[in-house]
Amino acid sequence: MTSSLKIQKLNQEAATELINWVYELGGFPAPKIYFVNDPKGNFMYWLNTLKMPTPIKKYCPDTTMWTKKRLLKDVYLLKENEASRININTPNK
Repeated sequence: MTSSLKIQKLNQEAATELINWVYELGGFPAPKIYFVNDPKGNFMYWLNTLKMPTPIKKYCPDTTMWTKKRLLKDVYLLKENEASRININTPNK
């Protein structure tokens, strides 16, 4: 076995051992990310660490923005400054 194959095998064994160890601990929590793209800019919220506000009821489109049918849904109004990543759009000149 060449030295590069030995290194690859050791790396695979180490990675497998690490994955098994993580699963024994219960695994990592799935990241919960919410992305907003609007004319003002892009906002990405990391929901795992965000303290969620109290939901309010609003009439929202049932499937898309262009449908006429509205449903009363619970919504969370997140503040722009609570976003983890912010990219404000600038007007083209």
